[in-house]
Formats: sequence, C-alpha cells, structure tokens
Amino acid sequence: MISASRISVGTVPTLIFENVKEASPDEDYALIRALAKNATATETVYLGGVDVATTTGFAWEVADGPLELEIEPGEKLYGIVATVAQSIHVLREGR
Repeated sequence: MISASRISVGTVPTLIFENVKEASPDEDYALIRALAKNATATETVYLGGVDVATTTGFAWEVADGPLELEIEPGEKLYGIVATVAQSIHVLREGR
C-alpha cells in the first residue's frame, strides 16, 4: 500500500513516520520504504530518534534532495528544527 502525507516539523521532536507492521511467519521482516522531501523547507531538518536535537540529529539540508529510508518494524523517525516549523512530504510504501 502506498500513502502520502505532509508533516509539519517543529521545534520539539516531531514524529515523521513509524513502522507498525509486524513480520509475517513467512518473512524475516516487514520493511516500510519511505521517501521524504523537504522541498518547501527553508531551514535544516534534523533527523533521529525520539530524543533528536538540533545538536545531535542528522542534518538534512534543503539542497540534499529526497531522503529514502527502509524502516524496520517498531522503528520511528523523528525530526526537529531550530526555529521555524518546516513542511516536508512523505511517500510510504509498505511491503
């Protein structure tokens, strides 16, 4: 199933996406593919876990382009910005 969303990332850790799917007996894992684009963002979005901070997060600059991730079951991706909320777009595909 494919889904799309727009997320407003603020100055506190904001959940961007999570994988709540469980592995079935005939597969080792159940990945979620996510493609995120911060095309409308004007400042850096920092990525990480629930405790992400602008000093410790993975810096995702506007010029970096789309970010493609494979998220394992139970994993969550959070984002945070330094000053002004930023809008990012997420396209997810579950297998």
